[in-house]
Amino acid sequence: MNASLRSSSPIWTGRFWFTAFLAVGIWRFWLCTQAPTETSDLYRHLGYCKQVWSLGPGIYSTIAADFAPQFWTNFWSQQGYIYPPFVLLFFSVFSGLGLGLFWVKAVFTICDLVSAYFIKKEYGWFAGFLVFAAPVTVWNGSHEGQFEPLLCVLLIAAIVLARKENWLLAGVLWALALHTKQFAILLVPFFAAQLIETARGTSRSLPLLRFAGGVVLGSLPFLPFYYEAPLLWFAAVKNQTLMYNPYHWDVWTRSHATWNPNWLTTWDGLSSYLTLGVTVLLMVRRSARPADAIKTSPLAAFTILLKSLNWGQFWYVIAMPAFVLALPPLRRGALMLLILYALFDGNSVMHLLGYRSYGPREHRETVDRFTECLFTCDYAK
Repeated sequence: MNASLRSSSPIWTGRFWFTAFLAVGIWRFWLCTQAPTETSDLYRHLGYCKQVWSLGPGIYSTIAADFAPQFWTNFWSQQGYIYPPFVLLFFSVFSGLGLGLFWVKAVFTICDLVSAYFIKKEYGWFAGFLVFAAPVTVWNGSHEGQFEPLLCVLLIAAIVLARKENWLLAGVLWALALHTKQFAILLVPFFAAQLIETARGTSRSLPLLRFAGGVVLGSLPFLPFYYEAPLLWFAAVKNQTLMYNPYHWDVWTRSHATWNPNWLTTWDGLSSYLTLGVTVLLMVRRSARPADAIKTSPLAAFTILLKSLNWGQFWYVIAMPAFVLALPPLRRGALMLLILYALFDGNSVMHLLGYRSYGPREHRETVDRFTECLFTCDYAK
């Protein structure tokens, strides 16, 4: 290859990926301007979380019907707010300021961009692009407004900081992730292995104390909520009495598929099987190095849990890139897993292609209300 061409190729590579990211970013922000059509979760979050301004931690002693006839109380009216307090406070900022659905979805889109940046630094441009352009988060994050991109970026930031041995801040961010969604607990083996590795030959007590101190600092703002509802962190378990999970082990008898078409049950079920298979293979290949096997276990645990839930949703998988980043240096294995992540959910792929003639949808009146609330909204109405 000509020397001048070789020297200019990184520039062209950077320009190509910048253009690709820009195109996907424009697409995703355009999706943010559309009303959710498949779920009402975002509007319910914003409506319920506005109540924290008047009730404070007492919000966890209520059910949605207590605030009728506000529009958001039409969704899951007999259920209280079951999500951890960082989610509550996050949404309360937007609803308290009267900001509409677009702004929340835009923040989730930016969260994915930040996650993609850190993945790119570890595994290259293609890997980062797979994270930012994955249909499961493009649809569920930018269009529907599910908050898993927030969880993912918190976990990724905690992993990056732990590798840089900034244990105090890593602990703070992991604590925020713990108070966002319970999946965060699965990273415990990664932090344990990282502490052992980085403190090899020196005292491990100081890094451990810093990490523990960060977790305590990150948890302090939420203590009043746990005082009000001591079992709050386990509240989501109540939903496990329900039966629906597109990734469930049972692909063949479709016991958890309910409304899913056969092709969707097969797609989502087998994609999770493939992910688990690749993860187990990586663990076996790294078994000679216990620390590496331990760092692979969070992804295996995440996939097993994803497939074992009685009640699960398409968007739960959005946290997967964080568990891929926790892996030991395995570039080819990580790329394979991120390709699987990009193809993981058939529902998101089909919706983005415009094929939406199956499955439940929100009523026209509901979508019209969401459209009115895209940029500003009074959630008390």
